Amino acid sequence: MRSSVRLLTALACALVLASSLVPQVSAQTPKTVWDSHDDLMEWLLLADVRGGSIRGVEQLTEGSRDFVRIRWAEINATPFILNPNDENVNLFSGLEALATLANATVHNALRVTLRQTMGFDQISGVWFHRNGDYNESMANVPRFEPQNVPSDLEWREITLMFSDSPFFDQQDEIVALGFGLGDSAGKEDEKFLANRDTAVFDLDRIELVNVPEDIPTPLVTSIAPQTGPSDTVVTIQGSGFAEPASRNVVTFGGRRVEVLSGDDSTLVVRARGIGSKTVVVLRPGGKQAVAAQLFVGIGRPRSFEIVSGNNQVGAPGETLQPLVVQVADIANQGIVGLTVTFRIVSGGGVLSVEQVTTAQDGTASTVLTLGGTPGTVGVEAKVDLFRPKVFTATVAP
Repeated sequence: MRSSVRLLTALACALVLASSLVPQVSAQTPKTVWDSHDDLMEWLLLADVRGGSIRGVEQLTEGSRDFVRIRWAEINATPFILNPNDENVNLFSGLEALATLANATVHNALRVTLRQTMGFDQISGVWFHRNGDYNESMANVPRFEPQNVPSDLEWREITLMFSDSPFFDQQDEIVALGFGLGDSAGKEDEKFLANRDTAVFDLDRIELVNVPEDIPTPLVTSIAPQTGPSDTVVTIQGSGFAEPASRNVVTFGGRRVEVLSGDDSTLVVRARGIGSKTVVVLRPGGKQAVAAQLFVGIGRPRSFEIVSGNNQVGAPGETLQPLVVQVADIANQGIVGLTVTFRIVSGGGVLSVEQVTTAQDGTASTVLTLGGTPGTVGVEAKVDLFRPKVFTATVAP
């Protein structure tokens, strides 16, 4: 992640065409190609270039190519910071979504024709959408998959896909795109200094295009654990999940939960809520998987009750049916993992076990074998936070 953040620092034609910057372009006259000198200069003027100081920009021509050449005086290693209140990059302005920039049925990628001698080896970037939840670390900003760009001054056409994201419903929710060069080893400063006198970045064409996609259908094979309190860390196993993991939308009972980490076959999430929850993984592109198992969210213990086995009658020495208690939450979901202690408080007999941990359904049990003396036997069940419960059994004459 460090390299991808600095990638926008090292060389950024970044946050280009933010909605607040292009009021002169209407949705009826979308602009999708920038390939002339004037077009490329317009792009650069609209770009928010924060990654260092520009030494100069030239408008050059080679054969049929009209391109611009950018030279940097220095590269600033300070991390790229997004300021949502920046008047020049107002992502929350409430302006009309940029159908001028992208359309769900037409454009799903940014194609850039470029060459460079910066010493870097990758190009990537980010995009922003109207309803994005961003902070200054840019942690939730969806990122392009980095593409290789050797530093050899050879023209290359690079395609960066931006449709594979669940952060927006339609591509016309995008309000800004940004791309830039970086180094896969995170050595932008070192490599730039070594190439500063000859370092150039040539930009020939920028185009919004549609690329056919084969988005896999996700599958959930298991979730573990299947029960726990709110904030339980749950591992979802399966296949076809999007990468990085943050691109997947995971819901428990229709409520979105936090995705902590993962890859194409595993997602680690933080559960929320109590009660039985259907687990759904929504992959970018709208394809989803529903887990066969439910996750049961449990709240704080609210009840401790006898379930069965009370008031039994047996002959001396007879083994009775199990004495069963349950600890449950406010939604009557059993609470697993609590310690219940059983002991004989009156009469005679033997218990099969005296200390039990509650099962997945919140129950715990022991078996009483009656003593040889007729009369009443009392068995106490006790768990923290609640008053003890007492079973009564009778030894028949």
